[in-house]
Amino acid sequence: MGPPRIVVGPLPGLLRDLVCALASVTLDATAPDSLDALLDEAERRHADVVVASIAVDADAARASHVLAARVPGAALVNVDARGARAARYENGRIVATGADLSADGLRALLRGA
Repeated sequence: MGPPRIVVGPLPGLLRDLVCALASVTLDATAPDSLDALLDEAERRHADVVVASIAVDADAARASHVLAARVPGAALVNVDARGARAARYENGRIVATGADLSADGLRALLRGA
């Protein structure tokens, strides 16, 4: 099994750079600028993981549910805007969380470990 296919949505600048470096993701010149565009991109790329910053947990759960319907097996890693915590959602449910998010913690959420 190869590395996961990861799509990164809009995040604050430094956080986006950190996530991309940890995930070994090269960003396109035009990143998805809305949740709908992010889900479209995830479907187009058959993403395994989508990383986003969605402020309301219920909205993240709904987005994860929609993602799973469009890309079966895909997970959403929702990172708070300060990079302090994150949660991995699969099919609308939180399956893992990370507080005081470290590089290793983020890697684990991206891998699903």
